[in-house]
Amino acid sequence: MALQAILDNLDNIPDVLKAEYKEVDGKFHLDVVGGEDTGALKRAKDHEKNLRVAAEGRVAELQTQIETLTGERDTAISERDAAKNDKGKDVQALEASWQAKVDAANTKLEATQNELTKEIERLLVTNTATSLAHEISTVPELFGDVIARRLKVEKGADGQYFTRVLDEAGTPSAKTLDELKQELLANKKYAAIIISGKGSGGGAGGPGSGGGAAEKKWLEYSDAELVELRKTDPEKYDRLKQAHQASPAA
Repeated sequence: MALQAILDNLDNIPDVLKAEYKEVDGKFHLDVVGGEDTGALKRAKDHEKNLRVAAEGRVAELQTQIETLTGERDTAISERDAAKNDKGKDVQALEASWQAKVDAANTKLEATQNELTKEIERLLVTNTATSLAHEISTVPELFGDVIARRLKVEKGADGQYFTRVLDEAGTPSAKTLDELKQELLANKKYAAIIISGKGSGGGAGGPGSGGGAAEKKWLEYSDAELVELRKTDPEKYDRLKQAHQASPAA
């Protein structure tokens, strides 16, 4: 029986073979001698996860600070307005004193809001781009910037922030992050820096295509692509697998 290198779960694996798999980032990888070293990738993903957790914590902290500062600012405004109506005191001096408090509260609130905006940008754009770059590129340090330019933070009607994918002209689009990923993988301009096995393998009309793209064979798929294919198109997955097992070279 041929063993899959990467599995979502071990449900269909005999108990005697389950020990041969090691869990890495939520998936089960076949532990083979001479196989792909997942250590570097795991360390990169762990680092990205730690950055995301830290950023999420800072965002929550800043949001709490903004609520507190907003309350303090609103209290200062109320006190200032009350001072204006107090005819028995030096209204001008009181109003000036409270206005100074309002201005200070607004300044601090604005600074905190700006910091929150930057932190959300780092969380939803920079970290997202870095994660995707490490997944598909041999030079993630450079490719991350390319991806980041295609992302933007937006606030939904529910008040929650989310990552919007932009088109090549920088206009908001309806594309998902996965669709952006597939677009980048299919772009020949980036072929030289795409991890082997991640690319599209060419399209219709390409060299030697004869006017149409030949269907990829089982061995031409990467492990990750096979996992994704099994999820999205199980019929094709089974057909390719059976064809491979039936071939003389299998």
